[in-house]
Amino acid sequence: MPPRGPYLNGKRYWANLPGLGRRPLVPPGEKLATDDYDVAAKLYGDAIARLETDRRNAGLGIETSKDIHPATYAVQYLAARKQECRENRGLRADDPLPKTDKERVDRTWYAINLCLNRPALAKVGSLRAITRPIVDKLSQDLKTSVRTKQGNLLRPATVRRMLMEVSGMLTAAVADGYLETNPLRGNKKVPKPKRRTALNSQAYLTRHEVRALLDAVRYSSRNPWAVELATTLFYTGGRLSEITGLLVSDVDFTQRRVIIREREEDDHDVKTAGSQRESPLWPRLAAVLEASLTQVPRNPNGLLFPAPGTELLPLTEQRPVQRLRGTLRSAANRAKLKKPIGHHTARHSYISGRQEMVELDVLGVERPVPTSYIAREVGHTTEDQIRTTYGHLPRTGVRQTLLDWGERDRIPYMKRYRAERARLVRRRARHEARQAARGRQ
Repeated sequence: MPPRGPYLNGKRYWANLPGLGRRPLVPPGEKLATDDYDVAAKLYGDAIARLETDRRNAGLGIETSKDIHPATYAVQYLAARKQECRENRGLRADDPLPKTDKERVDRTWYAINLCLNRPALAKVGSLRAITRPIVDKLSQDLKTSVRTKQGNLLRPATVRRMLMEVSGMLTAAVADGYLETNPLRGNKKVPKPKRRTALNSQAYLTRHEVRALLDAVRYSSRNPWAVELATTLFYTGGRLSEITGLLVSDVDFTQRRVIIREREEDDHDVKTAGSQRESPLWPRLAAVLEASLTQVPRNPNGLLFPAPGTELLPLTEQRPVQRLRGTLRSAANRAKLKKPIGHHTARHSYISGRQEMVELDVLGVERPVPTSYIAREVGHTTEDQIRTTYGHLPRTGVRQTLLDWGERDRIPYMKRYRAERARLVRRRARHEARQAARGRQ
C-alpha cells in the first residue's frame, strides 16, 4: 500500500488520492510526473484541498464547477466532434454531416454508450471518479462478458477500438479541466494490436486460388452482379465501398481506366483524399463489364451495380448492391479453399499479383513494376503499407504484362438473370398478397 503523501514510482512522484486511486503528480504544462519532492508535495497538498472542497460542497448540495456526470460530458463531447467535422469540411453549424463523418461519429457514440452502460461505469456519478481500477474492470468486462449477435466474444481489436473511443473522450476531459490525467493512457489492460506482416500467407490468394474462386462465383436474385463485382474487386484491388459506388461513366473503355473518386451528389466518399485515383482497366475486366452493360442496360449516369430493378432509374433513386461477403465465402466453399475469404482479400491478392508483373520500358525491356505505381493504383500516397502489409510474394505466380488470373470466360447470363428477376418478382408478389390478407383479417 503506497504511503500517504508523495511517493517515488521509479524516478518520479505519484500519490494515492482518496477516492481517485494512484495518480501521477504532474505540474501544470508538463506531460510527466515531477521528480522534485518539493513540487510534488505542493501538488499533493493542492489535490487534497480540492478533494476536501468537493466533499464539503457535495455535503452542502453545491455542485462543483469542474465536475460533471460522464453521460452528460459524453453528449457534449459528441456534439464537439460533430462540430469539428463540419469545420474540417467548411460547413455551417446547422448543415447535415456527410455520410462518412456521420458513420464515424455514430461508431464513436455506440462505443462510448456501450462502455458507460457496463457495470464498471454504470454506477459512477462523476467524471473525476473514473480511475485506473475502474477502467481496468471495464476492459476485463468487455473482454469476457460482451458478446456479438452470433454469441461470440468481442475480438481484442474490437475491445481496443471501444476503449480508444472512451480514451479520446477522457483526453478531451483532461483538456477541459475535468480530469488531471487520462486513466486509459498507457493502460496495459487495453489489448494491443497485432502487428501486420506481409509474410502472412492467409491474407491473400495465389493466382491458382483466385482463378478457382472466380470460376466458382454464382449469380443470385439478391446479387445479380456477383460475377462483375468479384471480378472488379480482384482486377482493381479497390475497397468494397469504392467498387459499389462506381458509376457507369467511371469506366472508360476508350482509355482503359477505372476512375475512383469522391462524389457529393450521392453521398459516396472514398476513404481519404489520396484514395481518389485512376486504376487500369485490364482486358479481362473490360470484357466482363462490356458484356454486362450490353446484356443489362443501365442508366449512363447511374450506378454500375445498382439494386435489382433500379437499373434505369435516376442516380438519386438508386442504391448500390453491397452483398458480397456471403457470395465470396460460398464460392470459396465450392472451390474448396481453406483460407478466410472476405472482400479485403481481393486487395491483398491484387497488390501481390501486381508485384509479380513486369512492364515494358521505352526500349521494350522488361522490368519489375515500381512499388510507387502499385501504391497509386490502390489509393495509397506512400509505399509503406505496400511493403509492410499488402506486399505478399506468391511462389506460384506468372510473369505477365497484363493482369490475368486465368479464369474461364464467363458465358452470357441474360437468360439466367431474367429468370432470377422473375423469381424475385413472384416472391414479392406472394409476400404482398400475404400482407394484404393479414390486413383484411
